Amino acid sequence: MFPSPLHKSSFNLSPPWLLPIFLIIFSALLCCANISHDASGNHLDRDALLSFYHNISSSYSSPLNWSVSIDCCFWEGVVCDKNGRVIRLLLPSRGLAGEISGSITGLSHLQQLNFAHNRLSGPLPDGLFRLLDRLETIDLSNNGLSGQLHPSDQLPRTIKKVDLADNNFEGIIQSSLLQSSLNLISLNVSKNNFTGSLPSNICNFSSSIKVLDFSVNDFNSSVPYGFGKCSRLKVLRAGFNRLTGSLPSDIYRATTLQEFSFPSNELSGTLEEGIVNLTNLKILVLYNNQLRGMIPRDIGRLSKLEQLLLLLNRLNGTLPSSLMNCTRLLTLNLRSNLLGSELSSFDFSKFSHLRTVDVGSNLFNGSFPGTLTSCRALTAIRLSSNQLTGEIPLEMQSLKSLSFLSISVNNLSNIARTMKILSSCKNLRTLILSDNFFNESLPYDESLVGSDGFENLQVLALGVCHFSGQIPIWLLKLGKLEYLDLSNNDLTGPIPSWIGNLSNLFYLSLAQNLFSGSLPIEITRIERLVTSDDKSANQLDQSYLDFPILLQPDTFSGLQYNRLSNLYPTINLRENKFQGTIPVEIGQLKFLHALDLSNNYFSGDIPDTIAELSNLEKLDLSFNSFSGKIQVSLKNLHFLSSFSVANNNLLGLIPSGGQFDTFPATSFEGNSGLCGPVLQRSCPDRQSTTTSEPPTRSTSPEEGITTFWLVFWISFGASFIVAFVTYALSCYANTSHDASGNHLDRDALLSFYHNFSSSYSSPLNWSVSIDCCFWEGVVCDKNGRVIRLLLPSRGLAGEISGSITGLSHLQQLNFAHNRLSGPLPDGLFRLLDRLETIDLSNNSLSGQLHPSDQLPRTIKKVDLADNNFEGIIQSSLLQSSLNLISLNVSKNNFRGSLPSNICNFSSSIKVLDFSVNDFNSSVPYGFGKCSRLKVLRAGFNRLTGSLPSDIYRATTLQEFSFPSNELSGTLEEGIVNLTNLKILVLYNNHLRGMIPRDIGRLSKLEQLLLLLNRLNGTLPSSLMNCTRLLTLNLRSNLLGSELSSFDFSKFSHLRTVDLGRNLFNGSFPGTLTSCRALTAIRLSSNQLTGEIPLEMQSLKSLSFLSISVNNLSNIARTMKILSSCKNLRILILSDNFFNESLPYDESLVGSDGFENLQVLALGVCHFSGQIPIWLLKLGKLEYLDLSNNDLTGPIPSWIGNLSNLFYLSLAQNLFSGSLPIEITRIERLVTSDDKSANQLDQSYLDFPILLQPDTFSGLQYNRLSNLYPTINLRENKFQGTIPVEIGQLKFLHALDLSNNYFSGDIPDTIAELSNLEKLDLSFNSFSGKIPVSLKNLHFLSSFSVANNNLLGLIPSGGQFDTFPATSFEGNSGLCGPVLQRSCPDRQSTTTSEPPTRSTSPEEGITTFWLVFWISFGASFIVAFVTYDKGYNNILRSRNLKDRRYDRDLKKRD
Repeated sequence: MFPSPLHKSSFNLSPPWLLPIFLIIFSALLCCANISHDASGNHLDRDALLSFYHNISSSYSSPLNWSVSIDCCFWEGVVCDKNGRVIRLLLPSRGLAGEISGSITGLSHLQQLNFAHNRLSGPLPDGLFRLLDRLETIDLSNNGLSGQLHPSDQLPRTIKKVDLADNNFEGIIQSSLLQSSLNLISLNVSKNNFTGSLPSNICNFSSSIKVLDFSVNDFNSSVPYGFGKCSRLKVLRAGFNRLTGSLPSDIYRATTLQEFSFPSNELSGTLEEGIVNLTNLKILVLYNNQLRGMIPRDIGRLSKLEQLLLLLNRLNGTLPSSLMNCTRLLTLNLRSNLLGSELSSFDFSKFSHLRTVDVGSNLFNGSFPGTLTSCRALTAIRLSSNQLTGEIPLEMQSLKSLSFLSISVNNLSNIARTMKILSSCKNLRTLILSDNFFNESLPYDESLVGSDGFENLQVLALGVCHFSGQIPIWLLKLGKLEYLDLSNNDLTGPIPSWIGNLSNLFYLSLAQNLFSGSLPIEITRIERLVTSDDKSANQLDQSYLDFPILLQPDTFSGLQYNRLSNLYPTINLRENKFQGTIPVEIGQLKFLHALDLSNNYFSGDIPDTIAELSNLEKLDLSFNSFSGKIQVSLKNLHFLSSFSVANNNLLGLIPSGGQFDTFPATSFEGNSGLCGPVLQRSCPDRQSTTTSEPPTRSTSPEEGITTFWLVFWISFGASFIVAFVTYALSCYANTSHDASGNHLDRDALLSFYHNFSSSYSSPLNWSVSIDCCFWEGVVCDKNGRVIRLLLPSRGLAGEISGSITGLSHLQQLNFAHNRLSGPLPDGLFRLLDRLETIDLSNNSLSGQLHPSDQLPRTIKKVDLADNNFEGIIQSSLLQSSLNLISLNVSKNNFRGSLPSNICNFSSSIKVLDFSVNDFNSSVPYGFGKCSRLKVLRAGFNRLTGSLPSDIYRATTLQEFSFPSNELSGTLEEGIVNLTNLKILVLYNNHLRGMIPRDIGRLSKLEQLLLLLNRLNGTLPSSLMNCTRLLTLNLRSNLLGSELSSFDFSKFSHLRTVDLGRNLFNGSFPGTLTSCRALTAIRLSSNQLTGEIPLEMQSLKSLSFLSISVNNLSNIARTMKILSSCKNLRILILSDNFFNESLPYDESLVGSDGFENLQVLALGVCHFSGQIPIWLLKLGKLEYLDLSNNDLTGPIPSWIGNLSNLFYLSLAQNLFSGSLPIEITRIERLVTSDDKSANQLDQSYLDFPILLQPDTFSGLQYNRLSNLYPTINLRENKFQGTIPVEIGQLKFLHALDLSNNYFSGDIPDTIAELSNLEKLDLSFNSFSGKIPVSLKNLHFLSSFSVANNNLLGLIPSGGQFDTFPATSFEGNSGLCGPVLQRSCPDRQSTTTSEPPTRSTSPEEGITTFWLVFWISFGASFIVAFVTYDKGYNNILRSRNLKDRRYDRDLKKRD
């Protein structure tokens, strides 16, 4: 019976009409719920918004109009749906600051969230993505948000766009964060601090992804496989990270890509031909990496390409002819590679849309490419730093849109015709012609340039051409000229007065010419330097140059500029023959930043009006004939950072205060009349006072005599009293002070002792019952005062107590090689004023060296190496250290400028070591003043610019070491003045130009390391005079010529020579075999031809030989000769001997041939033949590479007898047959010989070598023990099953059997390879299931069984939870979550768990009905309760309405 609507009663389950009536009532209840739920939901959303609002602030004058009296759906930035639920919160660019409140996760219906371009900070609220499970778009870009993205906070399934760009997020982007984002279209996490690997598995989760931007982060792995699975990907960016290795081949399967941008990483390898499959590509940006090899031959298949930027790599070869098919190209930039050939042979005429082309800093030769003039849309051309000859074509005048042209550093001719042609390019703004037209006359004729010629020209560079003539009058027609460089020529005559009419000129360099005459007053009236036009300045700020240019302004040498407004306004007239005085009107140049008049014949006083140049940063008046005093007013130049008046005739007191307190003595040297503290030369009283103060009243002779005797007797009496008191006190002190002093020292030591702990089992024997002079590490003088505290390598930990400064007689302090931490005690150096030696090296001390804590005058040696000190080393720290001999601050975190002024303070300095820090300025002047300096090290910093010329005056130098910086410029001839030099190390910089011609003057040189620069030219013949050379390393430069023409026979002491990765050609240098002391030779990656000489067998000490990547021939003769080199350990011959037969004959190698050989690399030679049997004689062989050949046959069974072999690569050959069981018995992979392993750890290779092991491609190794034990048989024709004995190779780290014909089950014994890190079984015919036991391989980081015939459930747990779907694809029978393919129940259970007891049919039926009735009963109870509550709610609602109705009626009545 159905219950009455007015009261409750029981009811039966039996009536058949119950269910329909219940459903009707239940629907009504749902409607009621909807009516009441909207208001409740809106109330919750409003509370969440208010909580968010109270947690942030707005920098806008008008705050958000979020008033509690207004429905939140009408608040600014809030959008609601029809039910009043907040679905959009859009507050971009509202100046919001503070953290995002966690209350925002209460907006459960939110679909769009946009807080972009605000000032929000802090981490994201917990569960932001997980709780907002309807979110489609989130944009938090351009804020200051930080923290990590927690992997448990998964992006919701609804998400389509995520933009977190330009914040401070960090950590790894875990795959679990993305695994639910099935509809994601765009992900932008650029400009953050994310690390680890790129999340390429995103393509496994979302098939809709179109845009991925990971650029400007700190991703630091190789580029992972997986992006090839993104079937709709259009944009992939990951530039400005630290990505390494080669680009994975699967990336070329993402054929929908339109932009592929990975600039400024550390990518290596070649640009593979597979890239031409990306036929939709419009933008290809891979600049500033380490790519090598040739541009893909078929790159023309990328017919839609618009931007091709491959600059700053090491690409070689020619421009492929197919590139002409890329007819839509707008930008072509191949600058700074090793590309060559005759440039005019390439047809540019097809590029009708081309706007910018840059092939500068390559090896192109021949004439100017005439077809380039057919590209009428061109706005910018740079062909600088090549080997072009001849004249520019007349057709250049048809390039009406051209605004930028740089053809400097070539060998072009006819400057007059060039200027005549280019004057027709009406839009030309930047014209750089320097370093061409050698020894021509600079045309003067006014008619050279028409009235409207060069009407828009702003930059004109004609330096380093050795022009003769005068400043041409046609320059006056260049009304918009801002930058003029005529430096480094042979121009004569005066500066014409009309120079002042160039109203826009702000940079003028006439340096290093033969100009004469006086400084014309008109130069002080150049409008741009006299007045500031804010309007034009603002326009310039927006006016970017087509290419960044290296103008080497004299104020800040070596910097690149991408807009003119960044250049420092400059007048540079140095090294000419100017004379006369500086006009006082010079003070009118209010906006001048740099003035260089050095090395001329100027005379007279330095005008006081220079002090009116309020923006001046550099002033160089050195090497002239100025007289008089230095104007005191100059100290008011508050921006002056570089100043010199050296080598003039100045006199008087050097001003003090302001910037003058920062200038070194070198700024004033060579003026015998100057005096002051900086020169350590005192001034006569009268002179100093008259210079500093106005004159006082004069004194008569009588007054002078009286004053003299008065002062004399007062001084004599005072001296007598002082002497007497001092004597009395000293007598007393001798009897009582010693004990007191010893007591003070003991207390100081005990306080120090109690402040640290020792990790040694035996603590210090510092007992209070023993005199402290007998304590360990303590030495006292005869008076019982502590003078030495020597506790190196005692395991001391903790901070150094300030009590140690109480050891007032301490002379030596040594805490080296401990575990001390924290800052130095305040006043350590100042209070220990007798200290001679302090050694705190190899600890973990931190903090800054306070400038007030000066090193004492007594100090001789300071060693703070290998700590965590930071900050700037101030000059005041060093100014009292007059006796300092050695300063070592290496391996810390110091920054700023090197303290070169140390040479002004100490004339005894011999050793300076600033290496392995973060010094980040140019190398300052001053080291040339160190008259006894022997060692100067500053490697592994971020030093920039050219080496200062004064460094070549430090002629006592024996070691000059500045490797791994960012030094630029050339290696000047002045370096040959360092005739005592034994070690010259400048590798891994940006040095260019030629090795100094007279380098042979460095006859004591033992080590010359100039590798990893851009040096060009030949080996200078004078180098043969450096007969003491032990090490010669010039690897990775652009050096060329026929190497056999250089005579190495003079280097009788030479041990290692490395000339690899250059452009040397010709035959193998036979004279090298005269260097009988040689232990290592590397000539790889050059263009050598022919055979190696027979005399190589006389190099009995040779242990390392790499001649790979050349074009040598006759492998049989080569092996025969080299087998006589008994000490040979490393032999790398790869990429030579093309298409020869690998000799098989056992007699090729004698019984003792190659008896010490450990590494043999014969890959990439396309050898035919089989694995030669003579390899069996190489008993010590550890590494064998025969990959990339055409070898055939089976793997011989004797391979298992090579007991030391741990790295075997037979990849990419034609080998066949089965996997011999003997390969599973290689002793080195089966058992671990700890003794041999330890020996290997100590055995460093002569050179680091790039072996490209397949486990970790592209890494360099300096010892064999760092290589991963590997067997690589990929891409052959092997077949059969894998023997179960494979499990014996316990010490194998990488196994690659991919791309063969293996079949059968994957043996379960592979799970016994407990050290395995890489396992690739893809592209075979394996069947059966993946063994569950493989998940116990805890180090497995790379795994693939793709494209086999496997079936069943993919194991889960362990490393298997980290592998992407690509590891399993191509197996139709596999199933599991990673493939998003469910398994049948029976299959999944039998695969994952041991089989359970089977169930009978009768038991199944019983279970079914039991589950059915339980479910039905539970559902009915829930329905009834819902009905009961709903019905009561309806009654309450009706009663309420009735009461309101009655009340209203009463009111009406």
